[in-house]
Amino acid sequence: MTSDVTFEGNHVLRGLITLRGLVVSPMTVRPPLTVAHGPSEVPPWDWTRGFPPQVDWPWEKSLFLKVGPYRPVPEGLQYPRLVRKHFGQSTPPRLRFPLYRHVAKLGTLALKEEPYSSQFVRKALAVAQQVGLLYPPLGSAIDAPSSSGDSMVEWHEFSLRVRAYLDFLRLYRQDPVKDLDTVIRDLKGQIASGYRGIQFWLEREKQEREPLLVAEAKDPYTQVLEEIEKAYKKIDPPRLMVFGSGSTLMGEPDLPGGLRGLALRLLTQWLPHLLKNIDWGYAVNAIFFGEGSVVRSYVGAAAWIYIEIGALYTSQQISTCPVCGTPFVGRKNQFTCGTSRCRQAKRRNKRRETPKDSE
Repeated sequence: MTSDVTFEGNHVLRGLITLRGLVVSPMTVRPPLTVAHGPSEVPPWDWTRGFPPQVDWPWEKSLFLKVGPYRPVPEGLQYPRLVRKHFGQSTPPRLRFPLYRHVAKLGTLALKEEPYSSQFVRKALAVAQQVGLLYPPLGSAIDAPSSSGDSMVEWHEFSLRVRAYLDFLRLYRQDPVKDLDTVIRDLKGQIASGYRGIQFWLEREKQEREPLLVAEAKDPYTQVLEEIEKAYKKIDPPRLMVFGSGSTLMGEPDLPGGLRGLALRLLTQWLPHLLKNIDWGYAVNAIFFGEGSVVRSYVGAAAWIYIEIGALYTSQQISTCPVCGTPFVGRKNQFTCGTSRCRQAKRRNKRRETPKDSE
């Protein structure tokens, strides 16, 4: 499957990927969200109690409100966490691709703030409402796992991982003189300067490890850098991944090293999540009624964002946002990553730099 995908020609960064002639677009799950700081704040209609996170039809809402299934709040959930704010049928705005750029800004904040800080919680809530849940329970409510992702700790970890992938690519492409080892060493040196968000993970790791293994404690940012180094040099062992009940077994082939090898590894790992959750009923209706051949996949935001990063790693036309430092592949005359905050900052800087006409 990987050999059939050419990222550049499939507009992945615009929300489309073509697989053997089938055009797939991600539909991340974006219910109205709020933050629960403990079990008492988890509403009765939350997905952790058995409701589906995505409700498409009014009769589904009525059915679940009348008959359940209601469940007690599962034990072992991490707080604070995202929960469904209400059971309204509010239609979220269209996804603004690529999604990774929104998470990248959260990753910058995650370096400086712990996942429990009010500033990080507010920003994570806003980003999640933009891009969707990371690992939503998909399928029927009965089959949905009672313990899903989307705690602030999980958002903190994911945003740090995204930030590490993007920071590596930025430095690697910006300075062709630097080799892989130098870039990795420079990035590790930068985060070793006392970022509070990094210290949170180091302390967490130390508490969970045996005393003799404390020196091996690593944060998510460092873990990604080491994963990149191993994959780039092809020194990590092949992996096997089992999805669902075990009916789908996917082995990682003998992938190349370098940036393309990194991209293909991400695709190999996360593409099955996209294929598994395609809405075939919608696809048949769309084709039958002549509404187009694009099919949608209800997929977690994390899976699609990792696929986007793979696409970014194969591009030869990367620019770097002068405001936030995020790599991007833009249109002609596009100077920032495209987020509204960076565009506004660029305009403000341009006005400051433009000399006033002499009177």
